[in-house]
Amino acid sequence: MYSLKNRAFAGMLALLMLLSMTGCAGTTSGEESSGSTVTQEEYDALKEQNEQLQAELDELKGETDGEAEDGTEPDASGEGEDTSGSSASGSTPADNASSSAPAQTSSAAPVQQTAPAQTSNTSSGKGPMSGYNIEVYDWETPATTCLGESYNGKAGYVLRDASSNVVGMVPSDVVTQLLRANGLGMAESEVQFSWFVNAFNEYRGVESSNGSSDSSSGSNSSGSGSSSEYDEDEYRSELFRLINDARKDEGLEPLNENSTAMEFAQIRAEELAEKFSHIRPDGSTMTYSHYNFAEIIAKGSKTPNDAVKLWLDSSGHRAAIMADYSAYGNYMGVGVYRDGGISYWVVEFIGWDANA
Repeated sequence: MYSLKNRAFAGMLALLMLLSMTGCAGTTSGEESSGSTVTQEEYDALKEQNEQLQAELDELKGETDGEAEDGTEPDASGEGEDTSGSSASGSTPADNASSSAPAQTSSAAPVQQTAPAQTSNTSSGKGPMSGYNIEVYDWETPATTCLGESYNGKAGYVLRDASSNVVGMVPSDVVTQLLRANGLGMAESEVQFSWFVNAFNEYRGVESSNGSSDSSSGSNSSGSGSSSEYDEDEYRSELFRLINDARKDEGLEPLNENSTAMEFAQIRAEELAEKFSHIRPDGSTMTYSHYNFAEIIAKGSKTPNDAVKLWLDSSGHRAAIMADYSAYGNYMGVGVYRDGGISYWVVEFIGWDANA
C-alpha cells in the first residue's frame, strides 16, 4: 500500500522535472531543441501516467483517512497499532490499571481488637457524654479506671473494669471536646480520669458493684435515706472533716474551706434532686463565679461516713479526693441536701481560678 504511494510521488516528481526541463514550450513534433527535450508523444504518455498515479494516490489517501478515524496509526513497519482505551481517555496504561483495580487498604495488617467497637450515635447514652461518639465495647461492666493511651490504633482515654479489661474508649478529639465543655481543661489528669470513669458509667447506665444504678454517683442506692431530721451544717462539717482525714492518711495536705466553693456545693446538692448529673439544669458544667471545679457527687447514702467510704472505694472518686489542688490554694467546698428521704452529697474542688 505504501509502495504505491511512493510510486505516485516519484512519478509526479519525474513529470515535474521533465516539465521544468522543457518549459512546456518548443515541443513541436519533429523538432529538437539545443537542450534536453521530449516529444509530444512522450509528454502525453507521461501526463497519462501521472494522471493514473494521481488517481491511485487519491484512493490511497482516502484509505489512510479512514484508518485514522478507526483509531489506528501506522508504525515504522506500516502496521496499525490499536491505541483506543488510552488516548481516548487521556490516560496511560498505568493510569487505567490503577483506576480499574480495587482501592488498597490497610487490611493486610489488621489491628487486633479484643471486642467489636460499638460506636454510639448522638441519641444513645445519657449524662454528660450523651451526644458524643463514644466507643463502647461492654455495656454492662462498670468502668473503674481511665488512662490516656493508644488502643485499636487510635489515641484517647481508655476505660477498663476491675479486671483490667477494656470496656470502652473515648477518642482523643472527643476527649478534647468533653474537657472543654465540662471545664476540665486545666484540671489534673487524675481528676480528668475520675470524671471520665463516672461519666462513662453514667452514659451506659450500668450498676456498680455496690448496687448503685448510676456508678457516677459513687453511692449505695439500697440506702434510701432516712426520713428523720438531719442537721445540714453538722453533716457538711462532718463531710469536710472526713475528706481531709482521708487525705491525711495518705500523707497529703488538708484542703481549705472556700466560701464560694461551699456556696456552689450547696447549690449543686439541691440541683441534684432535680437532675442527678454533672450537667446542671441550666446546661452548664462545674463552673461558678470565676472558678472551674472538679466535682464528685453521690445520692442515697445515709450519713457523711457512708458517702465518703463509697467514694474512697471507687478508684476514680478516690483519685479526685487525693489530687493536688495546690495551684489554686488547696480549696474545696461540700454540700448536703435531702429531698423525699433521699440525701444528695457533693464535693467541689477548685481546679482553676480565672482571676489567679
